[in-house]
Amino acid sequence: MNNFRTISSAFGIALTGWPLIILFTNGIKGSYEFSLLTNSLTLMAHVPFWVGFEFFARKYLDAPSTNGEAKLSVLTVLFGLPLFIGTYCVNAQLLTFQAEKSFTLPFSNQALYLLTLSAVLELALGFLVVVCFISIFESIEHTHRIRKLASYALWSVASLFLCFCAIKSLSAQYSQPGDCEEMTKYWLVMFIQFGIVQLSLLWVPAVLFSHNSYLNEDTPPALKRLGALYMLAYFPFNLYWCHAGLGHFYDIFLMCGKDDIKLMFSFIYYGWSIVPGCIVCLCLVLGITGYLIFIVLKKLFPEHFVNVHYEPMEAENDGSSLGLDQPLNIKLEAQEFDADNNSYKYSKEEVCSICLEEFQQKQQIAPWKPCQHLFHYECIQNWAQRRRNCPICKRNYQL
Repeated sequence: MNNFRTISSAFGIALTGWPLIILFTNGIKGSYEFSLLTNSLTLMAHVPFWVGFEFFARKYLDAPSTNGEAKLSVLTVLFGLPLFIGTYCVNAQLLTFQAEKSFTLPFSNQALYLLTLSAVLELALGFLVVVCFISIFESIEHTHRIRKLASYALWSVASLFLCFCAIKSLSAQYSQPGDCEEMTKYWLVMFIQFGIVQLSLLWVPAVLFSHNSYLNEDTPPALKRLGALYMLAYFPFNLYWCHAGLGHFYDIFLMCGKDDIKLMFSFIYYGWSIVPGCIVCLCLVLGITGYLIFIVLKKLFPEHFVNVHYEPMEAENDGSSLGLDQPLNIKLEAQEFDADNNSYKYSKEEVCSICLEEFQQKQQIAPWKPCQHLFHYECIQNWAQRRRNCPICKRNYQL
């Protein structure tokens, strides 16, 4: 594992730090070069963060301590959030230089590389911080309500920041009329459609953290439709709109630029919304390319692609392959949960492992035979319609 960390760290530092070699070779002569330097150093700081996260994840999650996950979440938010904000600010400063001077600046390729890499790393870090933030709330109370409360708190912070960006962008006083008014129209259209999208996402926490989502192993259909809508409608339009914004910046920012770095806060925040679509398209292109290469190689060298046939193995009769149209004959005995009653020989659980909700006094529960693991009666009843084995230890139910 130490070798893996060493190799990963070396690769990450090389990936994020190679612009430094070119900078030091040519010399740091001004604020633009210094901005490139701070951007590259900030990205390099992501490497020890992720290595440290992997180390503490193994340390805390593998330990018998029950609060290991909470400690990991607190450390991640404590160090990850400042790194996220710092990277965001240096990205805005670097993009401001690029927008003001267009591609006449030196090191433009390095700047474009650093900004692209920053977008990917920031999305990954932001997602991790959000998950750990919700996990901190879960350590206080294991309920769907607390998860939704944490999600709405994060949504409110993002909405306030969006309002701040909108006010700063739309109230910017430009030095020249005419073309500068086009910038105001651009920001107005962008914030209207981006605000509608953010409002429409209000229902996502309710769907994601609903009781049924824990009972159902599949992705909720509503989220699948949301993903399809994003790729088919939102991503193509906003990819064009983001490119149009870059055109505005390069054409008239030198003449119209006022309070530029706050405008770049808005543009980066908006640009992040198309990064997932770009990643999906890149993976799709690489997948199609790889498949075409495979077909060509298979035609050229058929002897290296011999099909191997295996005899089908008899499936274990644990009920895992049965559909809902073949219900299992499993009878569960409902009981009232009593935390002080130890007359039943079952392993006491903090939460139901199916829905992750805590057990409440006088709540309907049911033990699983023969392991006696405890679950909510409704949860295990739905489980027993499709599975014959225990959700925790996988032991088959004894009829």
